[in-house]
Amino acid sequence: MAATRRWIFLSCCIVCLLSACQLSQAQNRTFEIDYLGNTFVKDGKAFRYVSGSIHYMRVPKEYWRDRLEKMYAAGLDAIQFYIPWNYHEPEIGQYNFEGQRDFVQFIKLAQEVGLLVLIRAGPYICGEWEFGGFPAWLLKENPKMVLRKMDPTYIKYVDTWMDKLLPMLTPLMYENGGPILMVQIENEYGSYFACDHDYMAHLFIKARQILGPRSIIYTTDGDLQSNFQCGPTPGAYATTDFGIENEYGSFYTCDHDYMAHLRDKAREHLGPRALLYTTDGSGDGFLKCGTVPGAYVTVDFGSSYENIDQAFAKFMRAHKCYDLIPTSAKLVIFDTQLNVKKAFFALVYNGVRAAPLWDTSKQDYVGMLTITDFINILHKYYKSPLIKMEELENHKIQTWSEELKDKQRPFVCIEPDANLYQAIKTLITSKVHRLPVVDRVSGNALYVLTHKRILRFLYIYINELPKPGYMRQSLEELSIGTYENLVKATPKTPIIKALNMFVDHHISALPICDADGRVINIYAKFDVINLAAEKTYNDLDITIEQALQHKTQESWFEGVVTCKKNDTLEVVIEKIVKAEVHRLIVVDDEQRMFGVVSLSDILNYLILKPFGDFVSKKS
Repeated sequence: MAATRRWIFLSCCIVCLLSACQLSQAQNRTFEIDYLGNTFVKDGKAFRYVSGSIHYMRVPKEYWRDRLEKMYAAGLDAIQFYIPWNYHEPEIGQYNFEGQRDFVQFIKLAQEVGLLVLIRAGPYICGEWEFGGFPAWLLKENPKMVLRKMDPTYIKYVDTWMDKLLPMLTPLMYENGGPILMVQIENEYGSYFACDHDYMAHLFIKARQILGPRSIIYTTDGDLQSNFQCGPTPGAYATTDFGIENEYGSFYTCDHDYMAHLRDKAREHLGPRALLYTTDGSGDGFLKCGTVPGAYVTVDFGSSYENIDQAFAKFMRAHKCYDLIPTSAKLVIFDTQLNVKKAFFALVYNGVRAAPLWDTSKQDYVGMLTITDFINILHKYYKSPLIKMEELENHKIQTWSEELKDKQRPFVCIEPDANLYQAIKTLITSKVHRLPVVDRVSGNALYVLTHKRILRFLYIYINELPKPGYMRQSLEELSIGTYENLVKATPKTPIIKALNMFVDHHISALPICDADGRVINIYAKFDVINLAAEKTYNDLDITIEQALQHKTQESWFEGVVTCKKNDTLEVVIEKIVKAEVHRLIVVDDEQRMFGVVSLSDILNYLILKPFGDFVSKKS
């Protein structure tokens, strides 16, 4: 009994410590407005956000995360959305916050993705939503009711709704550990005929009482001066819909003569050939006033891309594995009872380099048959050209797997709806070159992802994305690639020795150098499968030079592609993608080998490093 009491006491202490820690973290989170400094302040630092609208009620729940990730990758760091009253209380007193209507889950998903949230709580909303979000039963309760005023019947039901809605938002406010920065009351009330200041004040007080004294409540109105006579209310942060035409000069000074004066003054001091540019906000409206003839224009993408190094990683997080699955693709699957020799011949015949393995007895995928397996078999059982490899001739895949358990890796796969960032991280951390996309619900293997296919996908869109500064830096400056303990071969190196080097050094390719150390070719793991294609695997004493001379149109020899250490990353990516190779050999001016840059090296730096997931060579 004493031990039980001690355990209960210890558990309570742990819970208290955790609660205190969580409370401390929440107390350190603040979001305020510095009116004198004309800035938002988040956690004590000046802050701005770039927000976009998304309607959870119009996006199928299954696509919520996908759409949020796409918004994040597009450069937004916040979202805003309405909460329609009639969507959650279709009948008086009957609330529905389940499934598609579970906006709390939507908010939590946004936080998981990395987005902040602005809530437009109503009770009146816009968004082209039926009846401004008001439930139709309001009219039935009192046909003479005046909406959006301190009408007793109307306010009675508004208070009931707000007492239900706002407590659901309170724990999700930023200062409480959630992603919600601000909550809007009403919507463009300054455009409504009623102009009831008591009504707006009532909504503000209600929101503050429930959401907390530090919560920021805001109003949004149109861009006419008249809109601000009725829309704002004391204590609430007043915002405006950005307009460019209607009474623009009343709010903003659009002075082209002023811009021209600045241009001429700059030219006077810097010279007539000085390159001038203006940087402005985003959108067509800014460009009408922020530009001036004779100066270049740049557009501010907002705070989400202040860390522009993450642009490519965000792009990958916004795309799913199924985005890479072509409409028509060949996928070969082998049963573990298949003869090993036939399996490798089938790889050659079907023009694929790896295949998922299906174990009928387990009714599941258990691994991948790859070229590395072929190399390991040859490495283990080859004796001489005079001795036939019975193991290759007679073994089944399952027998081979059991004999070399120490070299077999666990089966690694990924779901089709996982994002490409996860796929890249899995490929690199698992040290695999092939990642099957498997739908675990149906059990179907859909596709096999590779480093090459993923980088090629990024390359298609790379010019449409913000370009990080490191793209203009050299390989040497960025330290991308391998430059120590390099392994290489000569044209006279026997194939069996090359296979031993693949296995012993865990490498995927051997640069071939002449007597002066100049790179003249390359022999990769992928080239070994040609031994099966040409049925020459019984004579591994031939040299690499002889093996390369035997290549046919069906042979898979990538060939050697080189780059220089002072080539920029941008140039290297273009070269490796267009050449459709798995690596570039870094050479000096004399074509002597200096290092190797692989697809894995590039993706590791481009995608994983900006988010702190970089995988070092030693790990």
